[in-house]
Amino acid sequence: SGYGSKNNPYIIYDVPTWDYYMTQVNDSMHYYRLVTDLDFSTVYENPSTSVIDFMGNIQGNNMDISGLRIYTTSTLEGIGLFRKTMSADDLSIVNAIRNIDITADSILATKTQAVGALAGIIEDFDIYNVDITANDIIVGANAVGGLAGVVRGDFDLEMITSDASVNSIRTSSGYR
Repeated sequence: SGYGSKNNPYIIYDVPTWDYYMTQVNDSMHYYRLVTDLDFSTVYENPSTSVIDFMGNIQGNNMDISGLRIYTTSTLEGIGLFRKTMSADDLSIVNAIRNIDITADSILATKTQAVGALAGIIEDFDIYNVDITANDIIVGANAVGGLAGVVRGDFDLEMITSDASVNSIRTSSGYR
């Protein structure tokens, strides 16, 4: 339900609704609101959103996204719950994710540059009140973090907590 506007956001109430709105509707700027916790552990190894660029606004409503499991041996630039969060040209929307807890069960992306639980890359995007927990080490080729592997551009990061161990397996001479 909802129309994707600031005053009437798309409502996400389960993992299939998440998938639909994030992969089918995310072709333009919208507002989204979580109204329940989302558990990815019984449904997906790699969420469909892990390879998309998100542009929009998610109000997490202090809900949990748990059971995040990502595994890839592909050579990629960016992976996480989203590949990348980024701003679009539409200045009428506030590009942000706020008030959400993310628990990653495992993230193993040995040939991927820029790896994080929320996003591989955060670019020109604001993140507020996000808590990251990793139940296992987050592994990537290079630029690995609890929240994101790379953060660049015009951004605000406020009230971010991360309880994550990370490992970058690339050395100056190549992969370990």
